[in-house]
Amino acid sequence: MNILKTKKLFTYMVVGALVMALSISCKSNEDPKTEEKTFASYAGTWYGDLNMDGSVEKPLITINSDGSFTLIASGLNYPSSSITRNSDKSYTASVGTETITFDFSSDTQATVDFGGGIQLPITRK
Repeated sequence: MNILKTKKLFTYMVVGALVMALSISCKSNEDPKTEEKTFASYAGTWYGDLNMDGSVEKPLITINSDGSFTLIASGLNYPSSSITRNSDKSYTASVGTETITFDFSSDTQATVDFGGGIQLPITRK
């Protein structure tokens, strides 16, 4: 009779271990966490053609690793506190009545609108 109780206990332990193993493995259908993009994720020097005629791309904007950016031609610096995240790929900077909107299509391609409704293509090099 003692052997019967031992076999029964062993069977319960094996079944319990299987249930635990299956319940742990069933969590594999959860979505993996993806790193959230920030404006600083696009740090670097961005080039564009202000004439929009394909003639010459010049450095226009430097996005800094702290989330601020500088307009190279004017030297104006926009602090990270002036930037609003619209989505992972869209950001708007507002200082006074000026707004500048960035729409990123990839880590190296974007458009920028300096408030006039014209989308200027820019490239990070």
